[in-house]
Amino acid sequence: MSIRFWLAGAVSAAAVTAGAAAAPVATAATHPARPVAVPFSVGKSPLNRTPDATLSGSWAGYMAVAHQGVKLRSAAADFNVPNGNCEGRMGVGAVHAVGLDGYSSPGALAGVDEGCPQGQAGLYEIQGFYQIGQETGISTSNMIVNPGDALRASVSYSTATAKYTFTVTDIPLDEQVIDVSLPCPAGDACADNSAEVFSGLEAGSGGPTSGTGPLLDYGMANFTGAAVTSFNGTKGTLAPGKLWSSDPLRINLGHGTLATTSPLTGGSAFATVWQAADRPAAVATTHPAAAVPSALGRLPLSRAPGKKIDGSVAGYVAVADTGVQLRYAAASFTVPSLNCLTETDGGVVQGVALGGDSAPYELAGAEVYCSDHAYFATGYYSIGGNNVPALLSVNPGDAMQASVYYNATAQNFTFTLTDVTEGMTIISATVACPTGSTCPLSSAEVITGYADNDAGSPAPLADYGMESFTGAAVTSRTGVRGTLAAGNLWSSAAEIINPGTQTLASVSALAGGGGFATTWHAGKAS
Repeated sequence: MSIRFWLAGAVSAAAVTAGAAAAPVATAATHPARPVAVPFSVGKSPLNRTPDATLSGSWAGYMAVAHQGVKLRSAAADFNVPNGNCEGRMGVGAVHAVGLDGYSSPGALAGVDEGCPQGQAGLYEIQGFYQIGQETGISTSNMIVNPGDALRASVSYSTATAKYTFTVTDIPLDEQVIDVSLPCPAGDACADNSAEVFSGLEAGSGGPTSGTGPLLDYGMANFTGAAVTSFNGTKGTLAPGKLWSSDPLRINLGHGTLATTSPLTGGSAFATVWQAADRPAAVATTHPAAAVPSALGRLPLSRAPGKKIDGSVAGYVAVADTGVQLRYAAASFTVPSLNCLTETDGGVVQGVALGGDSAPYELAGAEVYCSDHAYFATGYYSIGGNNVPALLSVNPGDAMQASVYYNATAQNFTFTLTDVTEGMTIISATVACPTGSTCPLSSAEVITGYADNDAGSPAPLADYGMESFTGAAVTSRTGVRGTLAAGNLWSSAAEIINPGTQTLASVSALAGGGGFATTWHAGKAS
């Protein structure tokens, strides 16, 4: 798949083709008035528990199940819209959503629906949706959602009005994609006995069971900031608490696993990973080869001399104790979309790094930047201050896994960047420690940072909205494994982008040491 030109905030991802943009697609006219998502347990069969305590059904993610006599009133989470792979498939789709009451009924849901409509080869659509019982609403054609957009979804119930409020907010564009309040449908108990955050099957045909559609190859979806509140006001996460238990979910309706779920970090962060469209034994997914992008003329992340660590990047750093060296850093993230109407010449880097605490980064990640209101994305690695762009392109919404590893015996670094959505290795490079450097690997970081402009100076920080990171991992040179949380061999610190007068990007709380989100506030100090 060649590198794409994305018109930020103006044209639907469904309407963008390689090298040029067409008119927006009126997505509201392409879906009938029917439920978008199927309930977790399709049909009348009871919930199926696998030996490892994972619940099998039509969703992958996590579900908080209220104890007897307890009701839940709100569920919320943040995520970046995954970039779906429509290559060779039509009539496939996926939903990414939060909900209440999905344990025992269709539930009250809010999120996004993405897919490749039947009979419309090459068309890829994304739209916000809400669903309660059998009633569904979708975003209008002027509310464009693009791959990589940072979204915040929530469903809440008010006892005062006896209504549910469904919201989906596009953070880069600061737009309400969905904002609706509705009462409990007539004849529905609305028990509110569960809260869930998930990726799931669309309603349709041709899927693993009757009433389901095949699962779109979305690669991986990263969720952060998952929150649950009970009717009595008790706030928590998807982790088990005094008022609810917690169950991981996988998409498996008896014919093989279509999507899996990562461990839950800090109760609020996890990832779902696509495995197959309908029946794994019958599916052989082919990912297109990537074309070589044109010369981009951009040098990614740089630290300005004398800047403090928490002045030029946002994220978390594990700083090794005296006498300790680190050899590995890794994390998962989604390539963000940008609002290039805010900063027309801005850029941003998302990645993982070793050694950035006291020396130039040894980093693997992705850079996204704006140019003439369009945005472009590429993978790269950096060693000793030298930045090497990848020959394979990446797209906003692609799910990425990045890592940097140092082999002390061979004295070389291995940089990897895998595009989970496209099933491709974007970077796999082994490079020696630069001549004259001792490679003092005293820190490991997972970060959002500046990108350089053509002159080699930091460009304005592009409006990426929010970026969710999951699965952050750190290993010491002696083989001790951990996360970004403080341990026996390293301390931990939050980092924000603040040049001294104004915070340009902040960072959320660290969930379980492995998950967090960074949020854009401004491109440059005013």
